[in-house]
Amino acid sequence: QEVEEAMHRPEAGDDCRASCEVISAATTPRGIVASLVGQAIATAPPPESAAIVEEARRKIHIEKKAAAVTQASPADVLVSLSHASLRAAAKRQNARAAAAAKAVAPVHDNGDNAAAAEDVLEWAPPPPALRRPVLSVSLWHLIVREFRSVLRRPALFATHLVAAAALGVMLGLVYFDVPATLPGVINRMGAFFFFASLWGFAGMSAIDPTFESRYRDQTGLLNLDFPVYSLLLARVLADSLLLRVIPTIIYGSIFYPLMGLRASTQSFFVFIGIGALYTTNMGILAMLVATLAPSMGVAIVVLAIVILFMVLFGGFLVNPASMPPITLALRQLSPFYQTFSSFLLNELKDNQMNFRLDVEMAGTWTSIEGVQGNTFLSVVGVDRKSSVLRHSTALWLHTIFLSLLLYLSLRFAFVPGRRWRRA
Repeated sequence: QEVEEAMHRPEAGDDCRASCEVISAATTPRGIVASLVGQAIATAPPPESAAIVEEARRKIHIEKKAAAVTQASPADVLVSLSHASLRAAAKRQNARAAAAAKAVAPVHDNGDNAAAAEDVLEWAPPPPALRRPVLSVSLWHLIVREFRSVLRRPALFATHLVAAAALGVMLGLVYFDVPATLPGVINRMGAFFFFASLWGFAGMSAIDPTFESRYRDQTGLLNLDFPVYSLLLARVLADSLLLRVIPTIIYGSIFYPLMGLRASTQSFFVFIGIGALYTTNMGILAMLVATLAPSMGVAIVVLAIVILFMVLFGGFLVNPASMPPITLALRQLSPFYQTFSSFLLNELKDNQMNFRLDVEMAGTWTSIEGVQGNTFLSVVGVDRKSSVLRHSTALWLHTIFLSLLLYLSLRFAFVPGRRWRRA
């Protein structure tokens, strides 16, 4: 109102009237809105900044979408990660960390900071001199981790225990109290063959845990969180004790007395010890094949073929007397043969039980009594001059050799980028 009165005064000049009109227009509601819009336009970012913000939002959206796809099936995605993928993931993680650090505490742009940013983006494992874990500490943590990994799969662990108990009762009833006759000896051979075949194929259960923890172990070896031999010892110890030795003890403790095998405490413990060593051997073989195989299906097929050839050279399906010399030499490399021969020697060698044979001589059947177990060993192709200690030593050598191969595969072929090198 005062502005309007000043405009209509006679003494007011033209400049005064123009200034009053501007002030009056600015005080109207329309003028206030126009003023606010002008301030927003003045403070708006240039078009280049808006494009940068839009590009950053698009990249964030793409990364979130890729992360959601990766989390949808971690087993399929993580197992197939190559060395280049690991390097790219590490670069992205370091880039995000560097961007977050710059947002919190921006630094001046100079040559030193640019070089530092480039160093952050370059991924490389830490030098061994800076991160060399103590063997006892890393081994203890890995043992605890592997035992927890097995126990956190209650289905796998319970299946081994329940199957061992159920099959021990079932086979004990099938071969219940076998007599000291020729059919009884054949039944003993069939029971030992079934035992070795059963726990040989049961060793394939080590493939699944190996593939499940594959990405975790690869990352740990790349970052030098633990040495290879610590991982080997922890994995073999947990798998052998929980999934091999304990089920074998349960199976043998039920099966041995029901079948009526040699009534001797020493023979019983030899039977359990040979069985536990054999199952451990097959578990290490399964881990070796799983470490080298590119997928679980390939590992299963390869291991099944290897076990079947071991069974073929075991001495039960084919009489050793009809084998060529080269196959007899290959038979010594079969843990199945060493186990089967150890069981027969433990049961029949120096056994005081006498067997009765009915043979045809000159067109008439004659009964021969007083045939001891040593004679029958020669008939089935087992050297009666051999001993359980010899075959058990061969089993130990097989186990040590497979453990060495497993170490070499973990050391040189397990980490991505070493098995299949890319240009």
